[in-house]
Amino acid sequence: MGDTGAETARRAEPATKSKPPKPGSKKAQLLKKQSDAAGASPAPGAAAAQAGPAEPPAAAVHGAVVVLVFRDARTLKAALDRPHVAYEGGTLKGPLKGVNFPLSALADWDKRTPDKTPAEQDLLALVARLASSPAASASGDDAAPPAAEPLQYLIAGLRGDRSTFVHEWAHARFFLDASFRAAATAIWDELDADLKRAIERELAMRNYRPDVFIDEFQAYICETPDDFGRRWGPRLREHHVRIRALVSAPPNLC
Repeated sequence: MGDTGAETARRAEPATKSKPPKPGSKKAQLLKKQSDAAGASPAPGAAAAQAGPAEPPAAAVHGAVVVLVFRDARTLKAALDRPHVAYEGGTLKGPLKGVNFPLSALADWDKRTPDKTPAEQDLLALVARLASSPAASASGDDAAPPAAEPLQYLIAGLRGDRSTFVHEWAHARFFLDASFRAAATAIWDELDADLKRAIERELAMRNYRPDVFIDEFQAYICETPDDFGRRWGPRLREHHVRIRALVSAPPNLC
């Protein structure tokens, strides 16, 4: 391709050296401010380039569930924010602490999303590697035991946040285990009418659809009986103990 007029004009200009401004002059002060600003505010992307690639999540396989443990909220959001929002619907409100969805939902999102970011591409590659060889960890080491069944579900959260991981694990159990789902539904059906109405109102305020009320109820009270307010905590404590026992979250989730 030939030169543009601008390129020709630029090449035709003779190279000249400008004299440095006198120390203390207005021009010298302006140049110093510009230099300081450039040093304090690197160009977009420069900080990320200096920081290097994000640390991949630790990965493990528990039965049919992929468990991803991220070091910080930034890397969790970069990898899973868009798949999470696509599955949950609506928009994310507040920081992303935990994620859960069937791997089929992640595959559907992958097909519908051509403009995936590097973090999202790395996440998909990691899940594909675990699906093909469940014993592989995020670093490629054989750290996790082989899965006894095909991988079907993904949960993720932040390192050390066991409460959130128990919540996400409860969702996985509800999706995968018909007997657990029936037990959670029976507990929901046992609730007194006033208590159930209060929980339904709270879940609706959290933007959950009625068809997922039972699943969200069991996941929240698995964490704590006070999740729907201290007023209801004493009446939910027995249900919390029962659900917590049924969930049987692995001790080494995070």
